Order: sequence, then C-alpha cells, then structure tokens
Amino acid sequence: MEADGYVSLWISGERDFDRVQAAFEDTYTEDGDWIPPPFALAFGFETFDPATREANILKSPTSSVREAVSGYSYDKFIAERFAHDYGEQLPARASAVALLYNFKFSGEPTAAVVDGTRWQYIGCVPYR
Repeated sequence: MEADGYVSLWISGERDFDRVQAAFEDTYTEDGDWIPPPFALAFGFETFDPATREANILKSPTSSVREAVSGYSYDKFIAERFAHDYGEQLPARASAVALLYNFKFSGEPTAAVVDGTRWQYIGCVPYR
C-alpha cells in the first residue's frame, strides 16, 4: 500500500478535533514496537508512515472536494486531481479530512467506523 508519490483521501462527519486525532494516535508495546492506530486497523492496513499523514477537522462542513483538501500539503494539485478523477462533489458532507501521503489504498473497505466515527474512503491520486 505504500506508494511513493500518491495520496489517499478519507472524509468524516466528525467535528471533534480530539476524536479525529485519536483515530491516528500511535501506540507502542512495552518493547517499543509500533502498534497501528485505530484508523489503520479499521481499514485493514498495518503499515504506513505516521509522519506522512494529515488529519484535521475543517472550518466548516463541505461537499466540495476542493474545499475539503484546501490548506493541506499539495492542495491545489491534489484538488485538481481528485476533482478530475472522482468529481467535484464528495459523496457526503465532510467535516474532517484524512490524507495519507506515499500511500495507495486498495479501496477495500470503502468505509469503517473508528471509535464511533464513520470514515469514508474517497480515492487516491498522484500528488506530484
């Protein structure tokens, strides 16, 4: 699933910043081994670089893919790519966005619940 130069996008209706961050919280065993965050486990992957993710709530909910990714790394380029490949409108209103860079998600499952918050996979595009 790790793929240099790709970014995968998920959206959620979650408005609570702490709940969004908790979905991506890294934990470690007593021996110092990394345990994938709840988000990764819910979507069935166990490896990704936590340093290459961006996840946050939006200032206001939106159905626009361009508005949803505005302010994130490579936003103008990825907004154009997502709009071209998946359409201008998101399938649901987004209050939170998660982007995993250098990651090409398989698309299965397309949605998962993480600690009571539903996340929906939108797609993956090159970001360079």
